[in-house]
Amino acid sequence: MQNDVDNIYMEKSAASVSVQLDKLFVVKLSNVMPFLIPLLTRLIKVHMFLVDKLRGMIPWLMRNVEDLPSVWIIKRVGNVVRERLKSGKRQMDLLQLMLDVATNDEVKDNENEDLTTKHLHYSEVLSNVFLFMVAGFESTATALAFSTYVLATEPDVQKKLQQEIDEN
Repeated sequence: MQNDVDNIYMEKSAASVSVQLDKLFVVKLSNVMPFLIPLLTRLIKVHMFLVDKLRGMIPWLMRNVEDLPSVWIIKRVGNVVRERLKSGKRQMDLLQLMLDVATNDEVKDNENEDLTTKHLHYSEVLSNVFLFMVAGFESTATALAFSTYVLATEPDVQKKLQQEIDEN
């Protein structure tokens, strides 16, 4: 995949990091009115759900409606994960390592939990695979800027990070 610049995964990975989030109307609106973020998040999820359902019901009408590149990648990764779990076929790769510790159960961070009982939720596996795929297209400076933004706008994430730093 890395050597084939015309590979669809390479194209989608490059496209997913080239999206200028600050230009999107939804992002501008959420910056001006942050109290709308939960509503906007739900609307986006409903929109994606409806597009998927319509694509299944009337494919000839929806064939020109494309997913966002990041959504496209996550769907494909989800298909790979489901296929791996269904077939039981084991591979020697990073995805297999993550699947070995993955669970569908609720994952809680407890201070007294043994390191050997740590698990990833399957949604975290998908997120991590997506991150590894697109990481090569993103600069360190941009990744640090985004991390800083998330920490500034998500107090619970900031608190969790601070606790992990204090523990180690």
